[in-house]
Amino acid sequence: MPENKRQHYVPQILLDKFSRDEKRTNLVLLDAGKRIRDVGIREQCYRDYYYGKDGVMEKAFGEPEGRFAATLGDLRVDHLQSISDIEIIHLRIYVLFQRMRTVMAATGMELMSEAALKEMLRPEAEAKGIDLSAVRIRMSNPQFLALAQATAGAGAIADLPVKFLMHERKVGFVISDHPVVICNHFAEYHPRLSHCYGAEGLIVKGIQLLMSVSPQVCIVMYDPQTYSCGSPRSRVVAAGRHDVQVINSLQAANASKCLYYHPDHMSDDEVGRLIEFRKKNRARIDPDLHHGPMYEHEDGRIRQKLVVAPNGLRAGLKFGFMQTIEARSYADYESPIVPPREGDIVDFNAAWVEHFNAETRLNLRARPLTSVEHLPRARKR
Repeated sequence: MPENKRQHYVPQILLDKFSRDEKRTNLVLLDAGKRIRDVGIREQCYRDYYYGKDGVMEKAFGEPEGRFAATLGDLRVDHLQSISDIEIIHLRIYVLFQRMRTVMAATGMELMSEAALKEMLRPEAEAKGIDLSAVRIRMSNPQFLALAQATAGAGAIADLPVKFLMHERKVGFVISDHPVVICNHFAEYHPRLSHCYGAEGLIVKGIQLLMSVSPQVCIVMYDPQTYSCGSPRSRVVAAGRHDVQVINSLQAANASKCLYYHPDHMSDDEVGRLIEFRKKNRARIDPDLHHGPMYEHEDGRIRQKLVVAPNGLRAGLKFGFMQTIEARSYADYESPIVPPREGDIVDFNAAWVEHFNAETRLNLRARPLTSVEHLPRARKR
């Protein structure tokens, strides 16, 4: 096999912890409800040349993966408590890139780009009698655009505290092929903001990110203006049975296809519960279009604002380890988008995005449009 042909979008160092021997694990094909025991970790979550044949991106991930593993160490409480602030910065960025490096993230970026482009083309297409619903617009290597978005979003997570949920009972955490869950329980349950879009935006109020790293430990990042989580003097927070079930349910809903678990830290009943939960709650990656009111621009043209937003993961679950401390009603809030966090982080993020846009050129492998495919029309009955 050519060198570095098999390129993993969920690295083996993550899946290793859900294994007895760091070689094999147990797998659930969620939508089929099929359980497969003792699958090879090396055979999971990869595509041939996913990051290109030149090996540049594949090698670039090697250093942060090694640093990530060294930072987590043996996952003992005293070690996690000793992690430095600089290491926490690297952990934040690693979690963000892990969210955006999967096939599911790349597909989501592609679908959002297609939806926005079709909406821009719609007036001209309708004038020419073109049915855009019969056209599929695809990108080459959308994973590179997703990774560029991760780089652009790094400024938005700079204020998020990092905590380690610790659970030491028999039934533990699971992990999926899209292992970083983004949710926003504040917006989901808020009487006004629950009707807004964009709840999973990195800069918005109430953002939460979770990634299991072993059956006993899950990394949590959260908006400190909206939630409290454990003691401010401790990086480790105890997770109860309810919290484990909630996080595992979110992993099942957030997954693309597969869920992985350690055979010694999962019960058949819990696996069955997760399969049933997935049937009713599955994260959608196809975006929604939201049209704002028509308005007159300063150049005299009539324009309309358009929001292309992914469908947020709203599963009707709450954490026991995290409490909401924001009590504002937002009764007079008029925007259709969940509000951003307040304070220096907004200015910092804006400056970072401006710097990124000015200095970064996307790799040519992420050209926005490479194919237009006409879909077969449904037969009339």
